[in-house]
Amino acid sequence: MKKPSLSEIKKRNLFLIFTGRALTVFAGILISFFLPFYLKEQGLTILEIGSILTFGLAIGYFTFSVVFGRILKKIKLKTGLKTGAFLSFLSSIIFAIFPTNIGTVVSNTSDKIDDLVTRISSDVGLQHNAEKEKRKITSQYLIIDGLAMFFGFLIGLILFETIGFRIALAIFSLVGLSAFFVYNGVSDKTRFKPKKDKKELPKTKNLLKLYLAGE
Repeated sequence: MKKPSLSEIKKRNLFLIFTGRALTVFAGILISFFLPFYLKEQGLTILEIGSILTFGLAIGYFTFSVVFGRILKKIKLKTGLKTGAFLSFLSSIIFAIFPTNIGTVVSNTSDKIDDLVTRISSDVGLQHNAEKEKRKITSQYLIIDGLAMFFGFLIGLILFETIGFRIALAIFSLVGLSAFFVYNGVSDKTRFKPKKDKKELPKTKNLLKLYLAGE
């Protein structure tokens, strides 16, 4: 069986990254949209709602910076993407099982980490493309993000009205989890690697001499 060329691997990677991203955005929009309304129905004030969501956001970003931030670009691209997809699954299923204020914070935290992990992993995966392709690929990426958000929002509302939020969230959690399997085919073979400059940089003391000499 003929091995796929680097060009074919790039195309496959793009397709898988775009597909997985669309699935996680589709699933995630339901959580982002529904949490504030749920908290309002529980009788919380705007300040309390904002505090809970901000708390979840802060935990999400902090956890990301500590746990994922430093290692994400060092691990396999597939691992980063699959981590994001699994967190997308968790954010919905946790709230479907535990629709409480604590469940809200945990879901919101998972959702924010998922978004950051998936975005950075996707960015790393798209960096292997030539400069002239970047604008086109970025446009496609944003269009897919927007469409997934729109349809996730629309279908989510319909499901809420017909089958209730718990079942709807359970279904959407499976949509997010499906991205976990989509990312299985992503390859690191074409991953961007910065070229090392062969020219030796001047040492600090030499730079200081040049500066003092006015050069």
